[in-house]
Amino acid sequence: AGEAPTSRGPAGEAPTSQKPVLTRILEAKFRGMVVPGDLLRIEVEQEEKMGEAFVMNGKVSVAGKNVLRVKFIVAMIEVGA
Repeated sequence: AGEAPTSRGPAGEAPTSQKPVLTRILEAKFRGMVVPGDLLRIEVEQEEKMGEAFVMNGKVSVAGKNVLRVKFIVAMIEVGA
């Protein structure tokens, strides 16, 4: 749903001077234990764009079992030239 936050330009062009930075965790639900050696599958989808910020939904699973659901905000921050 729209453009996702990235430090690359459209269509994979050269990197821009902006980087995505986690600014807020709105909601997090932990549903299982993760231990060293577990293979994590991380999925993230954009829910909404607000100017230079993006509301994102993420989930983490281990062996097909959901262990985390999280809703967070990422802002695009200008970094030094």
